[in-house]
Order: sequence, then C-alpha cells, then structure tokens
Amino acid sequence: MKKHFLLLVMLLPVVASADIVKYQDLYYNLVLETKQAEVISTVEAMENKHLEGIPNIPKTIEYKEEEYSVTSIGDHAFANCNGITSITIPSSVTTIADYAFYNCNGLTSIKIGNGVTSIGAHAFDGCSKLTSVTIPNSVTTIGEWAFFRGFRLSSVTIGNGVIVIGDYAFCTCSALTTVTIPNNVTIIGKEAFRDCSGLTSVTIGNGVTRMGNRVFNRCSGLTAITVDGGNSSYASEDGVLFNKDKTTLIQYPQAKSETSYVIPTNVTSIEKNAFEGCHNLTSVTMPNGLSRLDHNVFFDCSSLTSVTIGESISWIGTSFVNCPQLTDVFCLAENVPSAATNAFEGSNIEHATLHVPAASVDAYKAVAPWSNFKEVVAIDGSLNGVASVSARSVMIQNNGSTLNIQGTDDGSTINVYSVNGTQINSVVSSKGQAVVNTTLQKGSMAIVKIGRKSVKVVMK
Repeated sequence: MKKHFLLLVMLLPVVASADIVKYQDLYYNLVLETKQAEVISTVEAMENKHLEGIPNIPKTIEYKEEEYSVTSIGDHAFANCNGITSITIPSSVTTIADYAFYNCNGLTSIKIGNGVTSIGAHAFDGCSKLTSVTIPNSVTTIGEWAFFRGFRLSSVTIGNGVIVIGDYAFCTCSALTTVTIPNNVTIIGKEAFRDCSGLTSVTIGNGVTRMGNRVFNRCSGLTAITVDGGNSSYASEDGVLFNKDKTTLIQYPQAKSETSYVIPTNVTSIEKNAFEGCHNLTSVTMPNGLSRLDHNVFFDCSSLTSVTIGESISWIGTSFVNCPQLTDVFCLAENVPSAATNAFEGSNIEHATLHVPAASVDAYKAVAPWSNFKEVVAIDGSLNGVASVSARSVMIQNNGSTLNIQGTDDGSTINVYSVNGTQINSVVSSKGQAVVNTTLQKGSMAIVKIGRKSVKVVMK
C-alpha cells in the first residue's frame, strides 16, 4: 500500500531588508535591495529636532561603498524642528510624507524639487513663517491640511500637474491674496481655502469636477470667483459661484461690494454658509423655485435688513442666525413653511415685521418662529408705495402698473424686476426722473434697482 504525503508549503512575504544610518547631519532608512533612502525621524534620530539653519538633503548618499538615491522625506522627518530656516528638496525625492515638516515655525522658505509627486497630509502644517511656495508640475496630490496655519503664506503657485487639492489644504492661510486653480485640478477638498481672509479673487480652471463643502467659507476679503467657461461642472456669474446649470448657488463672495442681490430665477438650492459673513448685503431676494433654505445660509450677515423668500419655500433651517439689523422679511408662501425654532436666532425679529400673503396672516401668527415677529402683516397692505433708496430723497410712487421715480442722478439706469428675479424693464432717468411701465398686477411686488441700491415696492 502506497502512502501519499501532502507537502505543505508556507509562503512568507518577502520583506526588504533595511538599515538605519546617519549620513552627515540626517538619519536615513535604507532599502538595501532597491538602493533607496528615506529621510526619517526615529527615537535614535532625535538629534533632528536640534537641527538649525539649512539642512542639506542630498540626491544620493553612500553606505558601505554603495550609493543610495534619496527618494522620500518620511513621516515626521523634520517635525517640530523650529531651528530650520530654509530647505531645498532635491529632484530625486518623489514623496513628502505626512507631517514631514509639521510645526517648523522657523521655516521661511522651501524649494520643492521637480521630482516630487505627492505632498502628504499636514506636511507643512504650522509653518507659520513660510511666505511663498511654488508647487512644481510634477506634483499630482496636495494632501489634507498640507499648508494649514500658513499664516504668512502670501504667494502660492500651484503646478499644472496637480489633480487633487485635499481637504483644508490651505485653510487659514490668511495672507494669500489671489489663487489660480490650474486646468488639471479635478478635485478641491472641503474647506480647502477656508479662513483665507486676505484672499480677494479666485480663478478656477476648466478641469474641476468636484468641490467639497465650504471651500471658500469665511474668506472675508473675497470679492469675486471666476470659473473658466469650459468647465463642465461649475460656472460663475457676476463673481458668484454656481454649479454648471446655475440651479445651485454655492458661494457668494463675502466682500462683494453690492448691497443688494436678486438670486437668479433658475436657482432651486443654496448651499450651507453660501452668504455667511456678507456684511455689505442689506437686501436679498430669493426666487420662487427655491423650496428649502439650508442651515447658516445667511449666518452673520450683519447689515441685512430686508429679505424676500419665494412662494415655493416649504422648509427653513437655521438660515438667518445673527442678522441683527433685520427689519423686514417678506415670505410669499401661502402655506406656512416649516422652520427651525432658532431660524432667526440673534436677529432681533421681536422688533421686525413679517410680510405674508393676506390669506395666511393668521396662520403665520399661530406658529413659531413666525409668531415671534413684532408684527405679521399682509403683503398687499404692508407698503405705501413710497420708498427711499439712498441718503438723498429718491421717491418711488406707483400708479397702477406704472412706477414714477424722482430724485435720481441724471442718466441713472433703473432696472425693475419681478420678485422671482425676472427683469421687467430698464430705463435711463432724464433730469432725475423716470417713468417705468411694468406688467405687474395690484398687490404684487416690484424690485427697483438704481445703481447698487434696490428697494421693494408693492404695486397699489
């Protein structure tokens, strides 16, 4: 009888052998098989923390008569090296790993070699004295929080090879003034440029297909966002950021100078925090197609006095928190919208007037937060058809469907819109006066814009 033996073979992973060595001032992890070296920080290499001045990272090092190519800056390699003032990363390096230069708060300049393909998470986080960065074309990925807390970083050149800008990558880089996103970039992570208070303008290339939430949130100096017309996912209009078909308003620049804004008719959604901190705005009119108003949309709009909400609105979140100057809210919905109880928290609505359709006054009075307004009145009886739109006396009176306007500067352009944002007429004043014919019926509302000022007028 023959016996059969089953031979069991255990296959073990092949692990590359490595040595840790010191070469000149730095420690390296050597991969013996591939002859590659990585700058490291280990327990044995705590001397790195005492480095000062300008450390030398060579392209190659020698060990036991063998040459090793320096291909990466490892995790935490120079973290907390406060004495480093400048660094040059050679072209042999392909990877700057996570936290590589974390909290190097004495670092004032870096030169990234054109071989680097990725910059890791938090790689330069806390490098608060860094003033300028040029990211070469070889880089494809800028990691999360990569330049977070770069408070003095005033100039950033993003290479044409970059595809991904990670979450929070340049968050709180408050000295940045302009940013150009090249065409190769397809993804901009959430809050990538949040709190860049010095940022005044942004240009977005044609390749971006996805942006995270609040990319430009709290950029208090931002006046305009411009999107390349060839972009298939995003668009801009008058400096405001939208999705491509302009049905979603993503970001209204916080420092845009206009005091009033009529949201375009085709907008059906507004992203969270879209108008946060827009201190110049005094009046906003929303279109009838908007059914929901998300949280914090108008958070901290400190000058906002008048808001018009379209007739299709059905739900309002904490949308108007900290709008202390709010005096008039026009809600055109006949059915009382559901609303967060703190939708108007910090907005002093106990001193404000809520204007609603006549048939719905009692319904609004019966439910919070609408019932918290000082008074709830019918739209068709809320205005007397005479309003002042500037420091000097500009009078608007209506006679049927016609508006008579007096007291403007000679040659002023006067635009009249319906409440849903559709332009009805445009005229130029002569000798400070103008007559504007409209198609509006009694009880409906007109929005009259003279220069940068606007006012709502109920047709009598």
